[in-house]
Amino acid sequence: ITYSTLNVYVHSVNLFIFSILSSLLIFLFSWKRNNILNIIGSILSPVLVLSLFTIIIKGVFFSPEKPVASSPVHFPFLYGLEEGYNTMDLLAAFFFSSLIYQRLSVLYRNQHQRNLLVPIFRASIVGASLLSIVYIGFSYVAAAYSPSLDGVSVDKLLGKIGKIVLGDSGGLVICVCIALTCLTTAIALTVISSEFIQEKVFRGKVSYELALVITLVIAIFVSSFKFTGIVHYLSPVLQLVYPSLLVLCILNILFKTLNVRPVKTPVYISIAITVLIKYLYN
Repeated sequence: ITYSTLNVYVHSVNLFIFSILSSLLIFLFSWKRNNILNIIGSILSPVLVLSLFTIIIKGVFFSPEKPVASSPVHFPFLYGLEEGYNTMDLLAAFFFSSLIYQRLSVLYRNQHQRNLLVPIFRASIVGASLLSIVYIGFSYVAAAYSPSLDGVSVDKLLGKIGKIVLGDSGGLVICVCIALTCLTTAIALTVISSEFIQEKVFRGKVSYELALVITLVIAIFVSSFKFTGIVHYLSPVLQLVYPSLLVLCILNILFKTLNVRPVKTPVYISIAITVLIKYLYN
């Protein structure tokens, strides 16, 4: 996404060189695991939120008189929900949650595990509120400028919206915004993946740094497919897996708060129903 957004403004960017430089930056941020949440929470996230709100406020208050009402999609909400699978935000949330839970476990190590629910719930409310504002704001702005977005590929939509709303001079704001979004997600995913490779694949026989290098080399290879190529290969899997992940999230919350059981059986049932529906409609 960062590469595609930058490509809206600078067409001569080489993907391979961009991937190498991005991986080096991710390596530097991911090298010291204990400082990751501090970096994300104190530096990256505030700048990210400020950048997003700059686009939304400018777009909302200086957009055409009213958004376009008509849509070729019969059920926009369901369409948006299904297309949202391809962003893999929920998968990223699983990884972020792991990092945050580990940090909270350290801060509240002398208390019962259930006491973690209160700070986790508060953090979730803040995060959900900010995400809701961002998504609603961008939906409004995109609807208002929809005629200018016709034919723009999915991976370049945000860059195009930013260029329309802020002009060419605002390209830096857009690039920073998208880059920070991807960077914060990439850091969390890289750390968790590296720990998995170190502990599960190599059984602790390699260092974290080596596992980190292996993860980033794989990432460089995958990035060569670009966003559209990655979505093309992952979309069929995500369409089947995501409904069950949503069920798993809800059941885990009920299990932790109300001790509701079982968890696994409804997840398996949701997978079976999803497979059946896909088979019947295809």
